[in-house]
Formats: sequence, structure tokens, C-alpha cells
Amino acid sequence: MSSQTSSHTSKRSRNSTPSTRRTWTAAEERTLIDGLKELCVNGWRGDNGTFKPRYLKELECYLCEHHPNSGLKGEPHVLSKIRYWKKCYASIAMLKSRSGLGFQYSDGAIIVDDPKFWMTS
Repeated sequence: MSSQTSSHTSKRSRNSTPSTRRTWTAAEERTLIDGLKELCVNGWRGDNGTFKPRYLKELECYLCEHHPNSGLKGEPHVLSKIRYWKKCYASIAMLKSRSGLGFQYSDGAIIVDDPKFWMTS
């Protein structure tokens, strides 16, 4: 009988970098929103509707102050979360603009007034 050692092989290649994906807690998301509001109040929002340079670093400091052990960084964590929120907002705004569609804010439900608007021919 031959003796073989089994080695656990990872699906990830040796040259790949570890993932930066993380799950945000509800408290961290609320703090991020509060931080964005603070930036607006303190003049970090430009006339063109965007934030001034270095706003991610400011948000990183704000998050670190309120959640010191979270390890959240301006880039990639905050930037990724803001992009995700923008994508969700764009989808909901498009749906809200369609005729025959309503939105119930209390529970986030989408209401279809007349199903014929959603029928494909």
C-alpha cells in the first residue's frame, strides 16, 4: 500500500490577489450616509453636483472614527458602495417613470396599476 499525502488545493491561483469584497452592516451604511450628509453641510459638494477631491479620504476618517475596527477604506469600499447605490437608484428611478407603476415607500413594494402595461406583444 502506498502512502499518499493529500493536499488541499485552492481554486484560486497562486498569483491572484485576495478579494476586497466585504459585507456592510446596517450601522456602517447609516454612518456612511451620515458622513455624506456631513460632507454636504461642510462644503465638500461642488457646484456641479459632485464631491470635491479627497472626499473619500474624509469619509474614510469619518467611518474610522465611528467604527474603528471595521477596516473600511475610501477606495475600494466606500467608492464601491456609492456606485452600487447609484445603480440601484437609477433602476428604481427608471421604474418609477413608467406609466402604470407606483411605489409604496412604507415597505418598498412596487405596485402595478394595470397589468396590461407589462404585457409584451
